[in-house]
Amino acid sequence: MIAEERLESLKAGLIGGLSAGLAFLITTVVNGLLLNQYFSILNINQFQLINLQFC
Repeated sequence: MIAEERLESLKAGLIGGLSAGLAFLITTVVNGLLLNQYFSILNINQFQLINLQFC
C-alpha cells in the first residue's frame, strides 16, 4: 500500500516539475522572441547588474 502511494507521489512530482519547466520555457521563448521587440525594458541584456571585471 505505501509503495503505491510513493509511486503516485513520484508521478505527481514529475508531472508538476515538467509542467513548471515547460511553462518557464514557453515564457522565456515568448519574452525573447515577441515581447522583446515591442518593450525594450524587458531586454535584460541591456542592463549591467553586476560588473565582474576587476581590471
